[in-house]
Amino acid sequence: LKNGYIEQTISGLVPGNSYYLELAYRSQSGVGTLADAQLLVDSFIIGEIHNKQESEYLTCNGFEIIANSQAIVLRIESLETGNEGLLIDDLRLSSGPLPVIPQASWNDLEVINDSRGGRQLVNGGFESPISDHTQDPDNSGSNTNPHVCGYSLPGWRVTQENVDVISQWDPDPEGNWVLDTGGHGPGGIAQTITGLNANATYTLSFWYARHSSWGSEDMTGEVLVNGSLVETLVRNDSQKWNTGGYELKEINIQASATGELTIEIRSTTKDKGGNIIYDDIRLK
Repeated sequence: LKNGYIEQTISGLVPGNSYYLELAYRSQSGVGTLADAQLLVDSFIIGEIHNKQESEYLTCNGFEIIANSQAIVLRIESLETGNEGLLIDDLRLSSGPLPVIPQASWNDLEVINDSRGGRQLVNGGFESPISDHTQDPDNSGSNTNPHVCGYSLPGWRVTQENVDVISQWDPDPEGNWVLDTGGHGPGGIAQTITGLNANATYTLSFWYARHSSWGSEDMTGEVLVNGSLVETLVRNDSQKWNTGGYELKEINIQASATGELTIEIRSTTKDKGGNIIYDDIRLK
């Protein structure tokens, strides 16, 4: 793609229906920074891609399109200003919305009996084993440092790019593994909790810190609940995870009228292959 774009008109759609656009993409070999592009439908941006993965194609991400008419113009254009660029392939459009987010019942969550209390989300400490990378096309890392997308993170769906499950440094707030929402680009994870009291207030909490690599600039993220932004997050160079930089974050959130909470945590740092580190995600 480099500094160019591609465009195609797609006809025969049903106005108002949802469609799911998938594609395979990776950074050009030898490029050291993230490659960037945006996707547009009828001149409106529906999503962006920011990634530096060079070893293999990412194929588990996609974007939802709501057809405004029987024909749409799909455009994919580079956001580069230099020699970086994406290799793209295998564009597919299917009928239907985005893949579902994994659900767990409030009654099935593990109760944690310490001073903080609450119930840990499914794999909220990121200790659940991840499938062998040689057998999982959605795991592009090693078994000691997996970079996963799609449904390859147990209990969660990776909602954008990929994320990095890490076990290199101690002490971790809980267990032996933590999550970096920046894999080879700004990733995100989501999980839905059901069986809650309708419209009731709950406290979402987690430990978070800055990645120890990728320069000294601030790293940023955000928390969404039921599709709405509820918190923006910033970790600076003095708040690194391997130098005592973890801090407990607590956010009051409201369950829906049907007693559900879809919780999404994602990176908003678009120029680094690393981001804020998270651990021990709970609800109370």
